[in-house]
Amino acid sequence: MKTADTSDRTSARLLDILCRVLLAEGLPTEGITADTHLFDDAGVDSLLLISFLLEVEAELDMVIEFEELDYADLSTIGRLTAALGAA
Repeated sequence: MKTADTSDRTSARLLDILCRVLLAEGLPTEGITADTHLFDDAGVDSLLLISFLLEVEAELDMVIEFEELDYADLSTIGRLTAALGAA
């Protein structure tokens, strides 16, 4: 079971990875938080999402079961953190 502290650290790492991926694509990162909607507010599209998730897998040394995630799980860093914590 993950603790709140572990969840906060994971969320911070995911947020850092997302910001690096966004910056690499020339997208703004100002105001991006764990509650920012990735698709509606951060400009993430399906290709950028895959790039982000592959970076997460590499940096966190984990395998993400993409087929087990749904749109809601991928909508914010907070929701993704919760979904990955349940895995």
